[in-house]
Amino acid sequence: RMAVVALAFIHLVSSFEMNKEGPRSEEKYTVRRARVLREIGDGEGRKDLSPKGSIDAPIADLIREINTCPEECVYTTSSCSGRITLFTQATSQRKGGHWDICSHDKVTHEDVEKAIHGGSPGTGGSIEGGDSKKEGGRLMSMRFEPFILCCECRDMATAYRLLGVANRSGMRESGIMGGPKRFLVGIRCSLRLEVPVKKDGKPLIDRSFTRFLVDQANSKFDQNLVKIDAFRAAFKSEFYPNPNPPNLTPSASPLQESKGKRYQAVVCFRRDAKTVKDKLKSLSLLKPRTPSVPVLPENPGDPPRLAFAVSRKPEGGEEGIRAAIGGMSVWLKELDEPASRKGPKKTNKQTPWDRMVQAARKAGQGAEEARRMPKKWHKIGDIALFPSGDWTSSARAIGATVWSAVASVLGVSRVAIQGEIKSEVMRRPRVEIVWRSPEAKEKGGWVTQNEGGVKYRLDVTRSMFCKGNGTEKKRVGQICHPGDVVVDLYAGIGYFVLPYLIHGKATHVHACEINPASIEALRQSLKSNGVESRCTVHAKNNKVLSLS
Repeated sequence: RMAVVALAFIHLVSSFEMNKEGPRSEEKYTVRRARVLREIGDGEGRKDLSPKGSIDAPIADLIREINTCPEECVYTTSSCSGRITLFTQATSQRKGGHWDICSHDKVTHEDVEKAIHGGSPGTGGSIEGGDSKKEGGRLMSMRFEPFILCCECRDMATAYRLLGVANRSGMRESGIMGGPKRFLVGIRCSLRLEVPVKKDGKPLIDRSFTRFLVDQANSKFDQNLVKIDAFRAAFKSEFYPNPNPPNLTPSASPLQESKGKRYQAVVCFRRDAKTVKDKLKSLSLLKPRTPSVPVLPENPGDPPRLAFAVSRKPEGGEEGIRAAIGGMSVWLKELDEPASRKGPKKTNKQTPWDRMVQAARKAGQGAEEARRMPKKWHKIGDIALFPSGDWTSSARAIGATVWSAVASVLGVSRVAIQGEIKSEVMRRPRVEIVWRSPEAKEKGGWVTQNEGGVKYRLDVTRSMFCKGNGTEKKRVGQICHPGDVVVDLYAGIGYFVLPYLIHGKATHVHACEINPASIEALRQSLKSNGVESRCTVHAKNNKVLSLS
């Protein structure tokens, strides 16, 4: 909030100063831009204001495209394409030091291992700016620093546009800097790595971990290049004229024939639609009870757009609405008003809840009671798990006919009711199986839940299963590799133990757990997936467990 208020304050002050100074501020911007572009030039020896003093090769084309923008509303002042470094400095100093390695490309295992474990030209050098012995020793760190760019814009509206380009392309740590007379935009992302690797000439890590760090840094370098390409494409889309301008008329439809009337609309990319709509509402510009209209570009490769009808023309026109929205790509256009804003007639497609209500009524439950059926439930294996409440109490009174009818709709062989989770260390569930089909294969509450190529075994009356962390389960299966030994201190039923073994191909996993029900479920899951030989289950509190 403070950042937003600060930007708004800068915007107000800058507007006042520009009105006060008039063309003089723009003249100074033009002079500065021309001077910097003369210094940069077009040859191989391009210069800029970065410490290195020249433009890095991976971003040379991007810098040229920014500085030759047809609108002449932005230019670059300093830049770095991203780098991998080994940097040594005195442990108590914040400034000074030297680079043992500084590369604007990926690095090799051999070069980094030599610098850390086998000596390098900088290992015995002095620390610039102080005596390392007096300062408490030297520390070498391995770093990855991402793409960073600083640009000056002609006015605040352009700065907002450039900031929007940066945010849309994943440069989330970008911001507007400077005072009311200069509009500077810093562009960067959050890809970083910094690990201490050597102290006073002695390595802090072994060669295996050194190779791991090199792989991580090189991986981040590749991700960095992807973000640079995304920023370059977004910049060209925003600041370069489209050779095939979009046909800013509502998409053709039998129900949207032109009536000959026109209306004002703000057009934006579909991906930005929610943000733009919310901002138009807050500015009291969005025309009430008027849905958005798709806008089809002539060029099939252009992103889809939406048009929002506005009740009046915004102050400042297109530039004003663009600045108010925060620099996003928007256009103010006059469009043909459709003959009818009603879409095609909706079909009476029934939801599973509708079908369950009908089934419950046929089974003898009253209409009012049936419609109190919960609209949310969980399906774990062949069990439908409903929350306790008024409906479940009513269904209990009727008995098996209601449960059987509901189960047939959901395609399950058992129905259970879930109460509140017990407030204790093990957080055991309160689940009761209220109906079981004669054809059900499993006994009690045992189920097999297949998720992401993993078979999870559990008893729902004694253990819980969370479907909401599927993304995290997938991620942990990607962060370990063959040869790794993993210790899971809170293994549970194997949420992450199994992905480590099955997807990550970990050599061995030590699973620590104190809940007997979870331990039993974990052992069954390990056996069902055929990985029990690569996992040791420790049925003991990890606070007192020793793995040595």
